[in-house]
Amino acid sequence: MKTKLDDLLQKENDLLKRRGGNVPEASAELNDLQREKITAVFAACGTAYIGKINHYSDERKTLTTENVFAAYTGEMVYNFGADYVIPTKDIALAEMIIEWNCIPSASVKLIEKIQERISGLGGVSLIWS
Repeated sequence: MKTKLDDLLQKENDLLKRRGGNVPEASAELNDLQREKITAVFAACGTAYIGKINHYSDERKTLTTENVFAAYTGEMVYNFGADYVIPTKDIALAEMIIEWNCIPSASVKLIEKIQERISGLGGVSLIWS
């Protein structure tokens, strides 16, 4: 059975195909789809958490498994405000994101594991323009 999220992912794929993979900067259509994806996860699961994979500067020093994710409760998510949405907090994902940001020798393969974990949790990556 197709879900609202499946429909949104199909819309996103169709948009990217239609544009030949080149979406203009600040595409309201693409950015609104990302917000709809967040809302769809929240509506389907009753909870949703958003977060970033790459953190910078002092943010890296303060990362913990408790603050890697932010609970989504319906508020506006601005462009580039999150890299993914997941239905529930996950300690393994949090630890991978911390490792990626805090250990200079972290392998690029870790990004693949992070993406796989997001997907495995029923979450999705967000693509902004």
